[in-house]
Amino acid sequence: MNPLGPAGSYTIAYRIVSADGHPVEGSVSFTLTAAGTGSPNPDTPADQGTSDSIPAWVWILAAAIVLVVVVLLGLRTTLRRSDDPGS
Repeated sequence: MNPLGPAGSYTIAYRIVSADGHPVEGSVSFTLTAAGTGSPNPDTPADQGTSDSIPAWVWILAAAIVLVVVVLLGLRTTLRRSDDPGS
């Protein structure tokens, strides 16, 4: 555990991806009243290149493929019924 930094106001910003894939972000502010011997980290953006979530385009492509398959199966069933002489 790192030592605390100088006394003062701090804000911790966060951004996470929830279980359903939506990003959730916010911040928490607090005031440190007793100074420590450490120093605060500089403001640096988090690494945006890593993520365990599946990109949205994959879900869109999968949904489009499922939709096409359902439509084709529906058309096939409809055409079979119209060709059936007992109908």
